[in-house]
Amino acid sequence: MSGSPMINWHGPSMEMACGRVAWGLPVSTHTSGYNTSLRLDPVPKVTDQFRADYPHVVVWAAGGLIGRLAAAQIEILLAHRANYHDWTFPKGKLDEGETLRCCALREVQEETGMACTSHYRLAPVFYRDARDRVKAVVYWTMTVDAGAYVPNDEVDAIGWFDLNSADAVLTYAHDRALLQGVDVERFRSTMQP
Repeated sequence: MSGSPMINWHGPSMEMACGRVAWGLPVSTHTSGYNTSLRLDPVPKVTDQFRADYPHVVVWAAGGLIGRLAAAQIEILLAHRANYHDWTFPKGKLDEGETLRCCALREVQEETGMACTSHYRLAPVFYRDARDRVKAVVYWTMTVDAGAYVPNDEVDAIGWFDLNSADAVLTYAHDRALLQGVDVERFRSTMQP
């Protein structure tokens, strides 16, 4: 499996939380890189609580607001989806039995090829999808641990943008609102110089 990212997780919690194969073995950016039979999450109640608090939501998804420091300023990773002709944050739908945090980590890796560490959860984003269903997306701030982008069926390009440029490039108002609501100093504290 040459060309697959090498996973180097920083601590056992995410390995156990999401059932990842995380012992330095190459894994593909598809579900085969995950032990889908193992869905241990120290806080599955978070996902259950969101479902209980928002029973009107039909579609649940999760993703990452991925940041890095470049020349002492924060840059945000945005994904371009050719099928939708948009720039957005990497995200995807929740699989049956999966927690929102595990979904976010999986979707980010599938769409970007990057294994990330999740830091803190942001407020959920609500909107109507293309089929007019109420959709909620829960994002975590993230930083990249390993991997590199490879074009794929969902995301045909990525870009790193400073905060002002990311705000201008994002296609959707709900994404811009999420970005504008981020505690920049808290986010910066999760990043290595």
